[in-house]
Amino acid sequence: MAARHGLQIAMEAGFHHLILEVDNSKVFNHLHKRMNECTAFGGVIKDISSLASCCNALSYSFVKREGNKVAHYLARESRN
Repeated sequence: MAARHGLQIAMEAGFHHLILEVDNSKVFNHLHKRMNECTAFGGVIKDISSLASCCNALSYSFVKREGNKVAHYLARESRN
């Protein structure tokens, strides 16, 4: 949900050439490989992919949690 929200905010701010960094390997693999699941998780991935189709350029990057403390903090706070 944090990745989806971040992407949406960036696009609303007018950015259309983006790199979406995630620290969850399952999210990264599903986005990078364009995998679909008929689950709630799959619905979020589908939403992200739908938003991504409106970008001029978007790539996905996997960054370990230790490599990006700010993103980890924001993801954790997004649950509240």
